[in-house]
Formats: sequence, structure tokens, C-alpha cells
Amino acid sequence: MKVIREKFHNQLVTMPRLFPINCYLIKEQKFMTLIDCSKKGESRKIIDVIQSEGCPLKHIILTHAHSDHIGDVDKIKKVFPKAEIILSEKENQDLNHKERKLSPLPVQVDRLVKEGIMWALCLLKKHQDIQEVPSLL
Repeated sequence: MKVIREKFHNQLVTMPRLFPINCYLIKEQKFMTLIDCSKKGESRKIIDVIQSEGCPLKHIILTHAHSDHIGDVDKIKKVFPKAEIILSEKENQDLNHKERKLSPLPVQVDRLVKEGIMWALCLLKKHQDIQEVPSLL
């Protein structure tokens, strides 16, 4: 896993055979937010990067429940049990739809948010100066 360190976030990139898999660790004033958890087998590196930042992980935002986004979310949650798991209402409905045949999440979702709010959160947190963007969480 490659870590690209920016002023207000770290981009964690895994390079499997076909395409890169990204997750983002957003540094806020007193805590951090993780957007997605990469793929299975990457949790140790993600945990190490979070711990190296020296402030608590408050949120884990899962943009959707594909395996290259939820990875080892359960292992990350065990290390950071106070981190709130956030998922969109639509994605939660899709997970619970029997015909979609998606695997259930290995963790309990703490908060469901509207789809538009989910993407606004991710874009604001990823692309803005976090100190100037009011937290929507």
C-alpha cells in the first residue's frame, strides 16, 4: 500500500492487477475520518497510518459495500471501537434486498445518511481545507 501524504488528508492506494483501490484518511482538527477501507488484507497498514497520526478515528464512511471498499472494516473497527460506521440509506437498502445477493457487512452500521449527503461529505472532506469546512457529521 502506498501512502500519499497531503496537508489535510492521506490517500492510501493499493495496486492490484487491474485498477488502483483508494481510501482516504481525513485529518480534522481533533479527530480523523476514514473514507472506505480498501480490500481485505490491507487493514494492518491502514491501522498503522491512523495510529501514526496521533488523534482518534471518529468516523468510518463506507461509500458503498463492494469488497474493494469495505475490506477489513471489522478489523479496523475492533482497533477503533468508538469509530462510527456511516453508510447511505440506499446502500443499506441494497444490502438488505434479497435479489441483489450482496454479502452483509461484517459490522453494525451506526448511522445511515441520505445518498446526496454521503457524497457531499466525501467530497468536502477529501477536497477542501478541512479547517474551513464545517463538519456535516
